[in-house]
Amino acid sequence: MKNIATMAIVTALFAGCNLSDDAQAPGQTNTNTNSNTDVSQPDTSTGDAGVWDMAVSQDAGMDAAPVDMDTTVPASVIRNVELIKATASAAASEYVCAEAVCPEGKTLLGGGGRWDSATVIETNRPLAARGRWTVCGRSMTAFNLEAQAVCAETSATVTSVRESGKIPAGAPACISAKCPDGAVAVGGGFYKVPGITLLASRPEGPDAWSVCGGSGLERDWAADVLCIDAEAAPRAVGRTGAHPGNGRSCVYAACPAEFQVVGGGGSWPGGQ
Repeated sequence: MKNIATMAIVTALFAGCNLSDDAQAPGQTNTNTNSNTDVSQPDTSTGDAGVWDMAVSQDAGMDAAPVDMDTTVPASVIRNVELIKATASAAASEYVCAEAVCPEGKTLLGGGGRWDSATVIETNRPLAARGRWTVCGRSMTAFNLEAQAVCAETSATVTSVRESGKIPAGAPACISAKCPDGAVAVGGGFYKVPGITLLASRPEGPDAWSVCGGSGLERDWAADVLCIDAEAAPRAVGRTGAHPGNGRSCVYAACPAEFQVVGGGGSWPGGQ
């Protein structure tokens, strides 16, 4: 039996959410029927701005009730949320990146990506200073990938912090990036070289992002966290479950009414 978890930041353990003047109430019946694509992204398939979609190719769907990770109600400092997408394609064995860039006047608040199932993702991370979300990878066959950035008008200060290091050989390990004092996490991501099996990319408490994995050799990797002023007070909503069999489905974490997704992540067994 395998367990997977997703989280929304209220911006699905692991998505984040934030109160927004133009937010929609989250839907409860979204399904992803694309059997050839893995995702870690905002779910806009029904026009819903309050759901984080976490698809894992070796696990089937979960029906466990969502778990509210925090009951803090945020201030309304985020407006006009927009999802920007950028795509890239490559031939077999090539390395390619897609970068979703926020339009002028808007700030990066979160992001994620979508890619063909055989793709090995090496980068899925924010860069607040440039207002962009980057997804990079390679595959043994021709493939496509997509980067997605959640952008909005906000009076809050948003920064990204990177913690780099080397994963030790042998047992699984984690690396975490922490927000500056007075800031909280709204999203995060990772960089890893080939040979590292990714096990989690998720929030770690209110102000950090943790990336976990395993490797037979010592290799370079990094965790990135996207941070916002604590006055914006995002909240996290988690959803977990288990399935004993094969197949592919999705796990969703949904924001409460009047909140919007601004970030998210997840953890899963077996790795990627």
